[in-house]
Amino acid sequence: MFSALRHFLLISFALFVSVNSAIADDLDTPFPPQWMSPEEARFLQTGLTLEGLYVGLIDGKWGSGSQAALDKFMAGRLKGRQLTYGDLRPLVQRTQQAIQTDFWQGINDFPDRATFLAPMAILQQDKSSDLFTLQTTDNSLKIRLIDNDKDKTIEMHQWLIDNHKGTKPELYQKYTDKRLVTSGKLKSGKTVYLRSEYAKSGVIVTVLVQYEPWQKDRGALIAASINYEGWGIRLGIPTNSPLTRLLGGGDGSTSRPSKPVTPATGGSGGISRSQPGTGSQPAQPSSGGIARSQPGSGGTPVTGTGGSGGSSGGISRPVTGVAANSMSFSIPPVPAPAQ
Repeated sequence: MFSALRHFLLISFALFVSVNSAIADDLDTPFPPQWMSPEEARFLQTGLTLEGLYVGLIDGKWGSGSQAALDKFMAGRLKGRQLTYGDLRPLVQRTQQAIQTDFWQGINDFPDRATFLAPMAILQQDKSSDLFTLQTTDNSLKIRLIDNDKDKTIEMHQWLIDNHKGTKPELYQKYTDKRLVTSGKLKSGKTVYLRSEYAKSGVIVTVLVQYEPWQKDRGALIAASINYEGWGIRLGIPTNSPLTRLLGGGDGSTSRPSKPVTPATGGSGGISRSQPGTGSQPAQPSSGGIARSQPGSGGTPVTGTGGSGGSSGGISRPVTGVAANSMSFSIPPVPAPAQ
């Protein structure tokens, strides 16, 4: 009896050592970015954006911009050696903590218009507005969906150009036949980001992100996550990813996933309410959630952006949308700086 028990304990100990050795070996192996799944890449892009190092899209495509941001994060940490999975532990853990504390999740209720990430622990819906609006109680961070026709859309971007009071590098503009992106700082110090596209719903949809300087990293992440492709977005790490084991989880497997799997962490999507800072797990949505409102559903005109210094030519309520691709965008050039 004693001999059998001793034999069982020895086998159990050997298996424990073997599994943990495999995990350790996996985390000590070089980190190949090209092996990452889109979920893993999106997770790291999120963390690097919140660190203020990445300025690209949260699209799960690991390009030169993503790599440059990771290199900046790792500067001085590697001391000349090759990057391993284990070296990503600080970034992964800080990213997960930020997701859990602010309850970052996909706002996927308008997939035919636009989807984006939002820190739902600090946002609430402005039910007094006829536009779909999420904002903080102190109005330091705001997200708004606006449907407009071509002329009104161009007018919004031109308004931001005219009211931009920051330095020239702080005014960002990127315009194509299908997309307008303008970002500028107002006299109040707030940044306004406007992105307009022909959406799947057949109308021009603008996502406005407005934030105070101290909300810059959150505002940047929201803007970078905006998607018009008709599918939602969520944050998480595949359960059998080495990155999951950096959080103390995972199933112990060292094999790479053959296809995307259900994320083990992060928000599940949709608009919901949460309590900030509720521990190691994301706060759970309330059963009622946030009441839905379709952008541009009528009501009293809303002029301005609630602190953006709105004017009659500023950001106003929507008018009737236009069919997708029925006409292209056009916008005036940037005014010459005053002498």
